[in-house]
Amino acid sequence: MGEDKRKQTPECFRNGVLFIEGLNYSGVRDWLIQELKDESHRLAGNSDDQPVQAIINHAQCLSGESLGKLNVGLCTIVDSWREGESFELPFLRYLFSLIGELRVTVVKKRLLEINYKTLSDEYRCIVLRAVASLSEKSESKFWESIARDCPCFGGMAFQVLWRIHPEAAIDILPILDWRVEHVRNTVPYILKEGLLKKG
Repeated sequence: MGEDKRKQTPECFRNGVLFIEGLNYSGVRDWLIQELKDESHRLAGNSDDQPVQAIINHAQCLSGESLGKLNVGLCTIVDSWREGESFELPFLRYLFSLIGELRVTVVKKRLLEINYKTLSDEYRCIVLRAVASLSEKSESKFWESIARDCPCFGGMAFQVLWRIHPEAAIDILPILDWRVEHVRNTVPYILKEGLLKKG
């Protein structure tokens, strides 16, 4: 960790940051699993801190190298889950929330390759929230397929598309339930501005 960044590290985070900086790749992965399972809390903070918030707080003080190790650790855990390793639902909530909050873009390709039709709604919601936070215009086709193949997530798909590619969001309106909040609140603006294509 650079000397300038070390000086900027709040005293309450210093020991935790030094701990993370001292881990190798496998050590980071093992530590992340323990933290996200609520089995070990090596990071300083308030007693009611959730693992995700504690890790986010410390990640802001990490060197680029250690932040890279953290991202790789999260990727390997996702790979293990996709390959069949069993994790409890609260663990997965923490995992994908952390991926979204830290904007771990290197894991995005892995998440886009998941067959979401095979997941339960609960698991789909957890993973899609992470994908949503990482999405850019290039993911428009993915969200169009979510709206088409997973109708109960049409509102989420519309909301993401309205942010990253408004024209695509308008294009999927015919297949959406307009009673969904995100759609219902935006349609009046679309109609007022004459953005909805006729025919």
